[in-house]
Amino acid sequence: MNDYFLKNYTFCSQQNSFFVSSDYVSTGVHINTSFSVPLSMYGCYCVIKLTPKKLGSAKWALLNAHCWTVVLDIVFNVLALPLMFFPSISGVMLGWGQYIGIPSWFLLYAIQAIVSVFASAAIAFFENRQNALQTNRKIRRKWVRVLLNVINYSVACGAILPPYLETFDIQKMALEALKIAPCPVKEFFDPRLFFVTDKTTLMTMLMGLQTLTLAPQGTFYTLSTWYHLVYSHSSQVSPETRKMQWRFFMSSSVQIMIPIGVLTFPLFYVWFSLNSGYYNQELNNHVIVIASSHGLLASMCMILVHKVYRHHFVKILTFGKVDLGKQRIVSVVVSSVRSVGHNAV
Repeated sequence: MNDYFLKNYTFCSQQNSFFVSSDYVSTGVHINTSFSVPLSMYGCYCVIKLTPKKLGSAKWALLNAHCWTVVLDIVFNVLALPLMFFPSISGVMLGWGQYIGIPSWFLLYAIQAIVSVFASAAIAFFENRQNALQTNRKIRRKWVRVLLNVINYSVACGAILPPYLETFDIQKMALEALKIAPCPVKEFFDPRLFFVTDKTTLMTMLMGLQTLTLAPQGTFYTLSTWYHLVYSHSSQVSPETRKMQWRFFMSSSVQIMIPIGVLTFPLFYVWFSLNSGYYNQELNNHVIVIASSHGLLASMCMILVHKVYRHHFVKILTFGKVDLGKQRIVSVVVSSVRSVGHNAV
């Protein structure tokens, strides 16, 4: 590596753009983290304290999904803060994990596993919503539901593990990577450089296995819940309860799907880069910064789309001067009085 740096890298044209530097990644991730961590903590409070009692069965499933978002935030943004060099599965960790002795390969594995665990928690939430409805297509036995969750979490954590158990010569893999991208950024020659595997096809196949296991379940539970709330009238619940279930389902769907949507582009780009050998450090850095915003967007969506949480949030921001809940009650009362007066006339 030192010989390559002295004999070949010095002839490379240097990339001076701020967006290819490690400073861009650190700054972007730190900005996202400064907002996402307090909002995530507040989101936990909202789910535990403000969720309506009628939706108590959904509270813990929603909290589970939100907590995994918080965990991913801490691991990705604080402990790891990865600077990646796709198409090789390599990088340098810039976060606090390096100072407390957490191996770089384990941090990257934890990120991949937690993303899939979050998807499994989202599936558990949608299954919980579908199970709360009066439908013949739900799983009635508790042990089957528990087993299904165990399988999903096992696939999330275990499917991608084999590549991380390999042993190899980092210097040799770095030289192989330099054949694909002969002029990477200077951080590639950092002594902290790590590699996961040179079997990119195996990694993408295992990621595909996770997707094929989890995606159909999430799609089924989402569509089944949507169908029974909108079109099916066999449910023995009042129209008011059905309306509340529908609002909560839609709000929660937005809350979960937006962060998943944010992660879709980074995952697609990583898949494309690994399989095509395409190297672009600026895009690599953008992908990391975009992925680090998932927690911020997830927490903001949860707070804003749920009416109870939103009202409480506005009340806090205005130091109690604006209470949207009370304003709504007053407007309803005034409207009712006017209606009575009009009928009396």
